[in-house]
Amino acid sequence: MPFTAILEALQRGATILTGNQRAARSLSREFARHQRAQGLRAWQAPVILPWSAWTRTLWQQLLVDGHEHRLLLNPWQESELWRRIIADDERLSTLQSAVSLAPLAQRAHTLLHRHRARRNLEFHDLNADQQAFLRWLHAFERTCRTDACLSSAELETTLLTQAGNLRLVPEYLLHGFDGLTPAQQALLDALNARATFSETSPTGTTAQASLHAANSPDDELRYLAQQVRDRHAGEPDARIAVIVPDLQSQRSIVERAFRNTVAPWLNRVGNTSPAPFEFTLGTPLAQQPAIIAALRLIRWTNRPLPLDEVSGLLRSPFLKGAEEELLARADFDARVLHEQALVEPTLSADRLLSLIRTRHAPRLDRLEEVLQAVRRSSTRARSFSQWSTSLRALLEACGWPGDRSLDSAGFQLIERWQELLDDLTSLDFIGGTYSFSHMLGALEQAAHNTLFSLRSLDAPIQIMGALESAGSTFDAIFFLNATNTAWPAPVSAHPLLPFALQRINTMPGADAAADIAQAQRITARILSSAPTVVVTYAREFAEGEQLPSPLFSHLPQVDAVPQPISSPDVKMEPVDDTEPIPVPHGPLRGGSSLLRNQAACAFRAFAEGRLHTRAINDDSPGLTPRSRGNVTHAVLEHFWKETLSQAALKTMSATELAARVDQAIDQAFAQIAADASSWNLAYLDVQQERLRKLILQWLEYEKKRSDFTVAGVEEKRENVAFGPLELTLRADRIDRTEAGLVLIDYKTGQAKPKFWLGNRPDEPQLPLYASLPSEEPVAAVAFATLRTGKELQLAGFEIAANVLPKHSKDQPKEPFQKTLAGWKEILLRLAEEFYAGHAEVNPKNYPATCEFCEQRLLCRLNPANLDRDEEDATEDEDE
Repeated sequence: MPFTAILEALQRGATILTGNQRAARSLSREFARHQRAQGLRAWQAPVILPWSAWTRTLWQQLLVDGHEHRLLLNPWQESELWRRIIADDERLSTLQSAVSLAPLAQRAHTLLHRHRARRNLEFHDLNADQQAFLRWLHAFERTCRTDACLSSAELETTLLTQAGNLRLVPEYLLHGFDGLTPAQQALLDALNARATFSETSPTGTTAQASLHAANSPDDELRYLAQQVRDRHAGEPDARIAVIVPDLQSQRSIVERAFRNTVAPWLNRVGNTSPAPFEFTLGTPLAQQPAIIAALRLIRWTNRPLPLDEVSGLLRSPFLKGAEEELLARADFDARVLHEQALVEPTLSADRLLSLIRTRHAPRLDRLEEVLQAVRRSSTRARSFSQWSTSLRALLEACGWPGDRSLDSAGFQLIERWQELLDDLTSLDFIGGTYSFSHMLGALEQAAHNTLFSLRSLDAPIQIMGALESAGSTFDAIFFLNATNTAWPAPVSAHPLLPFALQRINTMPGADAAADIAQAQRITARILSSAPTVVVTYAREFAEGEQLPSPLFSHLPQVDAVPQPISSPDVKMEPVDDTEPIPVPHGPLRGGSSLLRNQAACAFRAFAEGRLHTRAINDDSPGLTPRSRGNVTHAVLEHFWKETLSQAALKTMSATELAARVDQAIDQAFAQIAADASSWNLAYLDVQQERLRKLILQWLEYEKKRSDFTVAGVEEKRENVAFGPLELTLRADRIDRTEAGLVLIDYKTGQAKPKFWLGNRPDEPQLPLYASLPSEEPVAAVAFATLRTGKELQLAGFEIAANVLPKHSKDQPKEPFQKTLAGWKEILLRLAEEFYAGHAEVNPKNYPATCEFCEQRLLCRLNPANLDRDEEDATEDEDE
């Protein structure tokens, strides 16, 4: 057994070299368990090192002994050097940035030295991209010579040249390698004369392996999770490995399945019990919520942030005063921030500070301190060391990472972030100063490339990639997604290196036979690493049928049928929702929307009018349909406040009319928040021109009406008693004609007079206004439909012919006054029902009524597949 050989080697004073970091940790834990089993309480730590740590230790010894003086570049420094060289290449002709090309060049450089092929590169025919890489490589090597630097890719080769100066122990034992690279093998060959190097033999475990075929990927994952759960429940101390070939992309769905199936208690609020599983592969540091908040704060010092990111910061627990101002910030986010008419949905810290001070009554002192810190932060060019210091100061001034006490996970995360800022200072090895954008690019790239994982608790279930499992043995292995497209993992040749060079040196992706042989070795190692191996795959996926990997096709096949998902036994309690809800203390207030909602669905009216629940505005960028409708209302309001009558309109020359319309448009658009960027100005110019044409066309239509004067524009009536309710009403416009008053409601969306009819009218605003006592008789109610083409019209119900330009065929065949009286009776009944607390779920036209309802989280109806073009939705914002 390998561990026996390892234990004996350690007792002889040997150093154990492993193929990966996980194998080294696993062996160290296994050694500690063995020592405790021997009754020992203290012992000398074994020397178990991954290969990379061992070679760096040898390099440090060379520095200490004076045999070397060069700086061994860390990954940050090497990436920065490649990026700078590529950015300075004047002959480079590509749309790709230096930031995206640097990792590609760095990988090509690593392959050359790993396969000892650097000296042969110039002897091959090179295409344009490969010639560019050769230029960068020459510049990289020249810089390293000038500045006394060494790339980590060249470390094995350099150690080989210093073989006689290396301090070695007599014996080394290699464990957990799926194969040695030519550079590794050459170094060992050179050191063989001074030390003994041997490798542990395969475990030789005869596995009971089987291939389990599920019908779909969902069934496969659920089946595998259930199998792992059952094995763990039967043997809690068993060491179980779950191997996922493409773990990085599959991690979220695998974790969700294991939380729901293997450890459902993890989903309970307040749970403190540990998980029986853990991932050996970390996630990018930049994906951690606290780090996301930190990076957003840093970006905000230099440019406006998208609205959704600003909203996220407002509700973030990682800023100063988050606990104290939690509800106030959430209220500001929903009621102020998301109600802004933003052409481009971005906000600067200055703009947000202005909104807080002018639009929000409750004090947000701590949030203002955060914004002031962001505003004060300087973004002038400086060294990376100075950037590191200023970033720490910024985050500290913002109260990051929040007021709450850190748990172990939070402490480890912040510790890793501080290490990242320390690493940032290492980029000063070249010298000079760096712009904010340069620093931010380096920081964000490092945060995305740095994997963060919590310190291992040695959970019994380890979820890992195939390569990470090297050097470890388990009681059971479960291999997920063993399809012919996922395993062996696809590899491709490197585009910056000549294919012939890669093939001669058997680089990954260049020699199919070598790639298959390597995959076979890894597969054989996995199958011999546990007495039980369960391999699963899905027969079908979204794009069609799938076949199992040929490397597992020799295994006996089993149908993988997951157990049905069990639902908890929930006792259903019938509730009579027709029972009225008690009348609240004091009057009920609102607008015409109370009655519109009561007519549409009593529950919607109750939720919006008495619980005051509503969805947060998530309008898309630019002027939304609602915003365009509001702007149109505002333009006509400003125009008629100045013009006052049809006679005044007719006497205006074309030039005067255009000037008056332009003035009204300017006044309306002044309320729209937009930075003075060229894109915003061009976009607003287009919207203003569109609106100018529409308004001028509408005013030509108004000239053809019967004589009228404007009696009121956006006239607001407050505390209007209507039955048991106190309403606030607003009429878009009231015209005075010889026949009486004409009540007008502007619409830029679909609107038809028949919407006023029936016991549950769809648009009760005008009927409600017409039902109120008035000193002058109401002669007509009408929708002013402002839509280009034939839909441009003023149509409704009228007391006599020719009061309106167009008579509606939907007007009841009864006296107009009787229609008004009927409306009042219907609306008073709706008001009484709302006041009495009738809140039953009774949509008028299911599911159409529910299509744009904002109360689906509260309502038990959940109509599916309701889809309609939002552009056809109403653009109007009614009371």
